Amino acid sequence: MSRLILASTLAAMAMFVWGFLASTRLGSVGISPLPNEPALLDLMRANIPEKGLYFFPGVGDLDNLTEDQQRAWMDKIKAGPNGLLLFDPAGHEPLSARQILTEIISDFLGALLLCILLGFTNLSLWGRVGFGATVGLMAWLTSSVGYWNWYGFPTPYVLAEGFGQVIQWALAALVLTLVMRRKAAPPTTET
Repeated sequence: MSRLILASTLAAMAMFVWGFLASTRLGSVGISPLPNEPALLDLMRANIPEKGLYFFPGVGDLDNLTEDQQRAWMDKIKAGPNGLLLFDPAGHEPLSARQILTEIISDFLGALLLCILLGFTNLSLWGRVGFGATVGLMAWLTSSVGYWNWYGFPTPYVLAEGFGQVIQWALAALVLTLVMRRKAAPPTTET
C-alpha cells in the first residue's frame, strides 16, 4: 500500500510539472486577447453581476420552449455571434495555494486510478507507457474534442490540449511502472 501511495505521489508530481510546463508553452495556443478589452470589460462588469459560465445566445429551459421559440433560438445561433464566456466579476488570485493544491490532489487521484488500472495488466514497460498515453488520448477525445465540436473551441487549442494529455498520462504511467516494479525474487539454491 505504501508503494502505491509513493508511486501515485511521484506520478502526480511528474504530471503536475509536465502540466505546468505544457501550460506555459502550449497554454495560449489558439487563445487570443480580447480586442478593445477595457471597453468590453466595463460592459461586462456593468451587465454580468455573477460569476459563471455563460452561453450566448442564451435560452431558458430548452425543454419548455415552443417549437417556434426553439427555431428562433437556433436561428440566432446560425446568425451569430455565439459562444461561451467564463466570467468572474470579482477576479481571483492567479496561481493561488487552493488552485495548486486542487491540481495536485486531482493529479494524485488520477495517478492512483491509473496505477490501479495498470495493476490489471501484464504489459511491458513501454506497453504500460502506451497504456497511459491511451488513457490520455481517451480523456482528450471525450472532453476537449467535444468542446471543439459543440462549442467551437479553436482547433490549435484542442490539438495542443490533446498533445499535453497524451504526454502527461504516458509520463504518469512511466513513473508508476518504474516505482511499482517488483523486486526480483532472490535465486534459490538447490542442495
